[in-house]
Amino acid sequence: MRAALAIALVLAAGCEEDEPEAPAADIVSDAADIQRVLADDLAMLSLEEVETAVDDDLPARAAELLEQGAIPNVRRQRTAIEELTPGTDDGRALQTEALQLLDARIAALESYREVLARGLVADDLALLDAIRAQRLAEEGITGLFARLEEIHPLPEASDEDDVPVRRVRPNR
Repeated sequence: MRAALAIALVLAAGCEEDEPEAPAADIVSDAADIQRVLADDLAMLSLEEVETAVDDDLPARAAELLEQGAIPNVRRQRTAIEELTPGTDDGRALQTEALQLLDARIAALESYREVLARGLVADDLALLDAIRAQRLAEEGITGLFARLEEIHPLPEASDEDDVPVRRVRPNR
């Protein structure tokens, strides 16, 4: 009987070790705060309008939309992230990473705006570089958002829910 009890205790202890440890409540709170700000991404709507203007061969209009919509929206996001006060070292590291990614996004959008403001030129390498930089910035932020979701999983989305989701849109 004692041997069976000892085996059961060893097996139970072994099972507990295999289960992943849940993140501490403080880092979950920090991640959720950053996640909330990144999910509230009004720049994505502006970028859809920019793409439409580019498709319609209206680069000056696209540049204007970037200057008046997307870039200020990302700057507001950056300010909101900067104003957060994470309670953990990991939270502060995530905040720093988010700020760096948003800085890269702002720089990429400003570069894209400058290229569009001068007009579209066939085989424009500067345009391709600007688009690539923007894409990399978007992928970086989306990657961070995915890591935040590992720490603070979002509820399953249904048609009625307004659950924040961040994805990079495919190239047109």
